[in-house]
Amino acid sequence: MDGILYNGELTELISVCGDISGNVVLPDGLMIIPDAAFSGCCNLTGITIPDSVTSIGGSAFSGCSGLTNIIIPDSVISIGGKAFYNCT
Repeated sequence: MDGILYNGELTELISVCGDISGNVVLPDGLMIIPDAAFSGCCNLTGITIPDSVTSIGGSAFSGCSGLTNIIIPDSVISIGGKAFYNCT
């Protein structure tokens, strides 16, 4: 999980390195993608969100201009404002 810092139980995403790239698969058990978590990660091309996630924070993926593939499970019931702002 290079470039992403989680708490010890892998239930909380704490921070993401701005130069993360490629495809990312988030761990099972993660519950929330916080506000601006991946904001500005322009080399991020894909992300798989596990069924345990229920909320994606505001601006979570804003500015991820390289993002071409994202899998959002049915478990996500809330997506914050501008979560995908400036994603081409």
